[in-house]
This record gives sequence, structure tokens and C-alpha cells, in this order.
Amino acid sequence: MKTVLLLLSLFPLLSFAQNTEGQVFYEETINIEVKLPGGVAGDAFKQSLKSKKKLSFKKEVSVLVTLPQEQVPDAPDLGADENDFSIKIDVTDNENRIYHNLNDKEKLEETDFFGKTFLIKSEIEPLAWKIQDEQKEILGYTCMKATLETEKGLTEAWFTPQIPLAHGPNKGGLPGLILALSMRDGQTIRMATAINLDPVDEADLAMPKKGKKISAEKFKALEEAKVKELEQMYGGGKKNKGNTVIKIGG
Repeated sequence: MKTVLLLLSLFPLLSFAQNTEGQVFYEETINIEVKLPGGVAGDAFKQSLKSKKKLSFKKEVSVLVTLPQEQVPDAPDLGADENDFSIKIDVTDNENRIYHNLNDKEKLEETDFFGKTFLIKSEIEPLAWKIQDEQKEILGYTCMKATLETEKGLTEAWFTPQIPLAHGPNKGGLPGLILALSMRDGQTIRMATAINLDPVDEADLAMPKKGKKISAEKFKALEEAKVKELEQMYGGGKKNKGNTVIKIGG
């Protein structure tokens, strides 16, 4: 009953909503924390990486891109210390261009992965969002909170029914545009910094076509194989050597 009442409370906002086209700019923060083993100075390695994203949207189509002037920094490599422990952080951004078509339920990702470009195709599946009874204002828009539990951890979203489109900066499927998104228990956070509701250039909404076509399942297997390769590379084959490879993105 509580969920029904929350959804009914959206109707006044939806009835006055006219915004169905525009762009949202987000700041992304990736929080990295690695617990270090015994014998290594310090309790943990911590770092925050920042970049800028732009989401262009129009009715059933949206495209998320990483802005070129704000590229993700080169992967930090701590190397090996006297205790033969090393950390390699792979921050290859696998979100160069993400295309969503809600009518066709199709998702396409144009991805640069270790020097090669791939075009990953997958189906947009419904997400089991739970709308909460919390509200707050972001950039002048009234937003509602929604949560989602997945195998990768807790996702929290703040969406506005005043822009009644099921788009967002990675995930969507809510009765309003997502202006703030926290994924993987807060490891990755995307917060809207500006909204432009002017007509969108069709080039910004074009379907990506560059790269070798591959299914989401095969690309995941490729990622896992690369992580194992990095672990072996930085392991150096030494017995008792500790090594950590962290994959950031997606």
C-alpha cells in the first residue's frame, strides 16, 4: 500500500511535466579502497578518480558519453614493495558511448578496451527498483529516492518525475530522469551538475556503429580473461607474492 501511495503522489508532478528532451551533465567519482595485507605499511590504499559525463535524451532514446576533456587518469600502479606485494588498478573506461532505445529494449556500448574498440549489444531488462518515501531537491527539481539490490551491491538513485523519461546515467527504468546515482555500495557516484532542456542535436543521439560487434556475455568473459592476465603479469610468478588487480568501470 505504501508503494501505491508513493506512485499516486507522482501524478501531480507528471501532469505538469513538459520536458522530454535535453542534456544532463554529471560529475563521476570513483572511490577506490584496497585493504592491504599484513606486513605492508598502512591499513589501506585509497584514491578517488573523477571524470565528466553527458547524457543526451529524447523520448525513448538516450546516449551517455564521457567528455573528452575530462578523461579518466592513467591507471595508478603501486608496483611492488619489499614485501613483494603489488597493486594494479585498471581504470579503462568501458563507457565511451552508451546508447539506450527504450522502444526496442536495446542497449549498445561503444567501448575502448586495451587498445581495441568493441560494440557491445545487450537487451534492456526490467529492474526491480524499490521507490522509497524520501524526497530532496537537485538543481531545482523535486527528486524521489529508489534503491536496487544486485550481485554488485546496492544501487541508489534520485529521479525526478518532472522530467518523465525512464533514462539515467547508466541505469534507468524509473518514472523520471535520474539526476543522482550511487552504484556498487557507493564505489561509483554520478551527480548531475547542470541540466539543459534545449532541443538536442540528432548527432548526439546517434546509434554507435564503431567497433567489433560482440555480445555482453562474450565481452564479460574477455574482461575476466584480461584481469587474470594482469594478475599473472604483476604476480611475476613468485611464490607467496601478494597481488591485487582492480577493474573499474561498468
